[in-house]
Amino acid sequence: MRIYDNGSISLASYFIGVIWNPVTICLSNPYSQMDEETLEKKLSIEDIVSSLGISSGYGLEVFRKVFGMSPRQYLSDLKLHEAKVLIAQPDLPLKKIASILGYSHLSHFSRQFKRWTGMSPLQYRQSKKAALY
Repeated sequence: MRIYDNGSISLASYFIGVIWNPVTICLSNPYSQMDEETLEKKLSIEDIVSSLGISSGYGLEVFRKVFGMSPRQYLSDLKLHEAKVLIAQPDLPLKKIASILGYSHLSHFSRQFKRWTGMSPLQYRQSKKAALY
């Protein structure tokens, strides 16, 4: 096992900043458009690690040590959280939510959301609506 220096936390924080910024820009305006290819390109873990001049294995090891999960899992958790927030907005079409989150097709988003939660986006929206009444 490697000994981690004090830079491990700042390295992991850098990862979060690079992952978070494109997602935040997109989510700050639910009516913006960011296609899946653009989002994926901006969020390439390998590009982030290589820009730091370290190996991808070490970069992923540091991230896991600090956050207890891989960068990909962190991004997935972030997308799930934002999906739930957006789905709770009844005036925002599910197709638009899929697009905002970087899915090129509503069916891909729906399938992934169901894997995450065990229910479709529409079922989730209806359950949140029913909970309000």
